[in-house]
Amino acid sequence: MRTTADRSLALFAGTAAAVALCAACGSLNGSTGTPPTLATLHGAMTNSTNVGLTAAVRVAVVWLNAGTGYNVAEDLPVQPVFPSNFVIQLDEPAPQSALVSPAPWPSDRGPLTFQIAEGFVVAYEDLNGNGKLDLVQDDAGTFVDKIVGANTQEMILVYLQGALPPDSVGLVDSSGKSPSLGYNLYSVLPCAGDGGDAGGTAQCREAHWFDVNSPYDLEVSNDPEVNQLMCANFGAHGSSASTSWSVDMQGTPPGGYPAPGANGLTCQAAASYTYSQCQVVHDGLCEETNCTELMVNLGNTPAPAGWPCSCGASGSHGGTGWSVDTQGTPPGGYPAPGASGLTCHGTSSYLYSQCDAQCNCTDLSVDLGTALAPAGWPCP
Repeated sequence: MRTTADRSLALFAGTAAAVALCAACGSLNGSTGTPPTLATLHGAMTNSTNVGLTAAVRVAVVWLNAGTGYNVAEDLPVQPVFPSNFVIQLDEPAPQSALVSPAPWPSDRGPLTFQIAEGFVVAYEDLNGNGKLDLVQDDAGTFVDKIVGANTQEMILVYLQGALPPDSVGLVDSSGKSPSLGYNLYSVLPCAGDGGDAGGTAQCREAHWFDVNSPYDLEVSNDPEVNQLMCANFGAHGSSASTSWSVDMQGTPPGGYPAPGANGLTCQAAASYTYSQCQVVHDGLCEETNCTELMVNLGNTPAPAGWPCSCGASGSHGGTGWSVDTQGTPPGGYPAPGASGLTCHGTSSYLYSQCDAQCNCTDLSVDLGTALAPAGWPCP
């Protein structure tokens, strides 16, 4: 549980919510109760490593608070299904204190009309026998209970209320799926068949929504790291610092340039980028994530060697066709073999794209026609 960026719902950043503790008594031996069911969550709890359990195992959801307040722990009524499956009837909305408004919300997405709550379902040992999952403060000397099971795909239980924006703008996942009001499941997973970018520094990740009736499985584990979910401020960042840097005025930034596609790198067109680096530290019993952010821009200088950002397909492109057979040498001559922006199509044609710092690009599509390759032709 070293990072929260992949676990947390990356589409949103919440605001503060009040401290609350909502308990609806539930355990693996409990009943479903009588209120109308809003959704049904089901899964299996496996114990492939044969971890010994010493106390009554219960199921709870830890609702995250992405602001400056505290998380909310809520026990869930559980219906056991032999031998290790479970069914959870979600009879109530998410706790009001866990609902936050996504912020910032870009003005081009229309007015903000909905709230969101997000949390993790866990299995835990109720070591003090009080019938609820006890969260602790950062300065606590020890955890009260023990989490023994969590979802290995870092799946999140999400509750949405209000009115979703038209066409679910800003909420559509990598597959084009959007959530519905009420309960949903959400996960950020590695792209199929992807092992990282060309430099091996950043793995491709995809966000996916799932219907709430999709399996939410729990794996029993002795990993003490999972107990961080019982920290009252789990998921919140600690300190952060932001610095601006101009290559034009200050030269190469400290530590050089990150590799293209590096984790934490966000390019703004081709002329600037933001590079965030976070470190997990322990503040007593609980972890805290401290981040630094470096905002780098070229200013009036051309992109130096190692500059990590380019326009690619995201630029604004205007194209022109050129035939060597009928028009001769194109304006400016031929680009050098392997030049930036050059794409050869076999040996008889190429596309040459040139972009300014704002990613306004001109594309020149050149073909030989019936002519032989002239001197300086870049595609051997």
